[in-house]
Amino acid sequence: MLEPRYEHKEVEDKIYSLWEKSGYFNPDNLPVAKNAKPFTIIMPPPNANGSLHIGHAVFVTLQDILTRFWRMRGRKALWLPGADHAGFETQVVFDKKLEKEGRSRFKMTRDEAWKEMWEFTQKNKVVMENQLRKLGASADWSREKFTLDPRIVEEVQNTFVKMYEDGLIYRGMRIVNWCSKHKTALSDLEVKYIERKDPLYYIKYGPLTLATVRPETKFGDTALAVNPKDKRYQKYIGKEIEAIGLLGKLKFKVIADDAVDPKFGTGVVKVTPAHDTTDFEIWQRHKDEISGPKTIIDENGRLTRETGTFTGLKVAEAREKVAEAMKEKDILEKIEPEYVHQVATCYKCGTTLEPLPKQQWFVKMEPLAKKALTAVQSGKIKFYPDRSKKVYFHWLKNIRDWNISRQIVWGIRIPAWFCLSCDETKMNPKIKSRWFLVRHGESEFNKEHRHQGQMKGNPLSAEGIVQVQKTAKLLKEQNIDLVISSDIERCEMTAKIIAEETGAKLVFDERLREQSTGVAEGMMKDEFEKKYGDIFSKYEERIPGGETWKELEERIWKSFNEHQKNHKHMNVVIVTHGSPISYILGKIKNIKGEDLITAPFPKNAEVVDLVISEPCKKCGGDIYEQDPDVFDTWFSSGQWPYLTLGYPKGKDFKNFYPTDVMETAYDILFFWVARMIMFGIYRTGHVPFKSVYLHGLVRDKDRQKMSKSKGNVVDPLGVSEIYGTDAVRMALVAGNTAGNDIIISEEKIKGYRNFATKIWNVSRFILMNKPSGIIKSTPSAEDKKNLAQLKKIKTEITKHLERFEFHLASEKIYHYFWHTFADKIIEGAKPRLRSNPSNPLGASNEEEKAAAYQTLETILIECLKMLHPFMPFITEEIWQKLKPGEPLIIAEW
Repeated sequence: MLEPRYEHKEVEDKIYSLWEKSGYFNPDNLPVAKNAKPFTIIMPPPNANGSLHIGHAVFVTLQDILTRFWRMRGRKALWLPGADHAGFETQVVFDKKLEKEGRSRFKMTRDEAWKEMWEFTQKNKVVMENQLRKLGASADWSREKFTLDPRIVEEVQNTFVKMYEDGLIYRGMRIVNWCSKHKTALSDLEVKYIERKDPLYYIKYGPLTLATVRPETKFGDTALAVNPKDKRYQKYIGKEIEAIGLLGKLKFKVIADDAVDPKFGTGVVKVTPAHDTTDFEIWQRHKDEISGPKTIIDENGRLTRETGTFTGLKVAEAREKVAEAMKEKDILEKIEPEYVHQVATCYKCGTTLEPLPKQQWFVKMEPLAKKALTAVQSGKIKFYPDRSKKVYFHWLKNIRDWNISRQIVWGIRIPAWFCLSCDETKMNPKIKSRWFLVRHGESEFNKEHRHQGQMKGNPLSAEGIVQVQKTAKLLKEQNIDLVISSDIERCEMTAKIIAEETGAKLVFDERLREQSTGVAEGMMKDEFEKKYGDIFSKYEERIPGGETWKELEERIWKSFNEHQKNHKHMNVVIVTHGSPISYILGKIKNIKGEDLITAPFPKNAEVVDLVISEPCKKCGGDIYEQDPDVFDTWFSSGQWPYLTLGYPKGKDFKNFYPTDVMETAYDILFFWVARMIMFGIYRTGHVPFKSVYLHGLVRDKDRQKMSKSKGNVVDPLGVSEIYGTDAVRMALVAGNTAGNDIIISEEKIKGYRNFATKIWNVSRFILMNKPSGIIKSTPSAEDKKNLAQLKKIKTEITKHLERFEFHLASEKIYHYFWHTFADKIIEGAKPRLRSNPSNPLGASNEEEKAAAYQTLETILIECLKMLHPFMPFITEEIWQKLKPGEPLIIAEW
């Protein structure tokens, strides 16, 4: 018998445990025919960096409805769950976490940061999986995948290598959208454009005047350009003009290019190829006429040494200072104070993006896009709603090459190695041995910002010891044979910790010492600069009592060369200092010693990983370094459908691919859906899914976007705790159609909580009226009419679910159950269920009662089946009272 009230808190965990113990989430355990067709959904992997939100609850509900429906239809239903490492997004969340703890990722080594992020995501992943269970997800957890699972990482890298060999991937210098806060490039789709008012500066360039919002980039100008049809400037085209610059007189050639808008400003523009995408493209068309990109803004968003007195200024500050300087030189004609234009910003932090020239990996998209277009045009893939195809077609027909490089730590490393001597690319080289250059841990003088040189009595700090211990644990996995170290105390301590942890032999070499800095040793850095100026910037100038950079370079290179010849077959760790590591790498790369003086040092205890491989075919060098970049996270998640199923040889790939439907939000149609189609066809020769269902974004009752600042966010787990998961699921489905935004409110959820109560009360009433014993009965004409109506309703609901019309199916069963079954059929049957000795129907009272009950029970059973995909917890609990031991989850539809 059912309890008087439905207590969802007591039921939901118990029921989910029942399902998990049954094993029926796994299609291999389902009691279906041997030749049963599969039904497959691959769960869009939630980002493993936080809790689930209401958007996740939408996809869980819709995909679970489909899985439960087709499982009950006798299909081998597989809903495969997973989680996404979510590269850049996770790193942003991780950075905020560190910030709250008073730490910074930029003070951590790459390996240290990666390890912490792994632990961070693993903890979040466990929490997230339990939250998915709370929402009723009947996913096969035994097949769960993570985008950083070793086999998936390997296959993602194989895709890259195959595409490279097929000519679909290339590396090139391009202008990228650079976020100076997060120190990475962003794809065009990750750029958020905002409208902003900025001053428009009119600057004199000799006889010509031009307008720009970016006067600070004038140091990178290489030409002036006009539209070839602009009659005002015909006499200047192809000529060279002289202009007054902030660093002296300059000469610029005037070129003609169709990209110039004659209506903007004066119709003349400056060409700055390093800091504007359009200008870069103009330069590429006019390479024979003008010089190439001059980078005058660095990765930190500061002006470089090429800008003279403006060196080190941030872009916004430099803009004002440059404008003031132009006024003084009388080359600033006027300023329009409020020019309205679109500005590219980082979609995560809002930082204004800086166009910078970078070597990046790109995918040639046009060949892939053509096949993806054909797949939808031919009907191999159907879209719900159908109108979303227009957006898909528009994007694919206007597609640009995709930048897949990300300058972050967290993600799948690009499997490309570069010959350090000539930069030739090699994919997955055969590794003969590995050499690791390790800078010592933090020393006491590092903490105090003192010059160290070869000074004694400068041991590792407590933090430095911790840093080295972490590095040593990572190196332990690399089968180290030999540790060669500088004999200076801070290196000696570092080397001993590494040797002890790895079990490697340890030897010392005084040639690996830091530069002898003579009188500077022990001095505060700013104190030394006041006294000796820029002596450190002179390659062959000796520091009093010390050695020159040239002398350092010669002894370091002699030591490295000797050790490499003698130990090339071994895995070696070289423990040394910042300057020696810079000079070792510089010499291998054939960089002049003068240019290495300001080269950045590795962080304390950071590892530079070098590979000894077959000699380079181009230059004969045999030392390689792996590309430090990782893939854009969409490069791995775009391969999700076939990778999760064990492509290329996995049994699941053979049995469950192509999948049946990809259900996701419409806002990632191009980010994800289009790329899955392209990758799926490219790697497997087949489309990855037969249907695409796109749901809308979740909004509040006033159709406002949900945000914490507005206070209108609905926490799915919070409201599930209050009203029950079934109520939340129904509220997310009812009234919401494919491709349209989903309206949700607490009031709507309350309404479906009341519906759950109605289901419970109706079921309890019917069970309370169950006859004792078996009584033969004949259904009345009214019973037959009601059963016929039930059959019709079920047929309609089945068709709705087959057509992904979730809203129509849920609303139909809701209205039928409440307004037809509860309000009419049950009310009409109540007199027949009561004791009535003078039965006007001529049948015995018990027979009449049994017939009435049998009809009500039949309708209840069918209603529970139809409600189950939408409201699985309450329906399974009631079912267990009707049919103990027989799970509703596998009941025949």
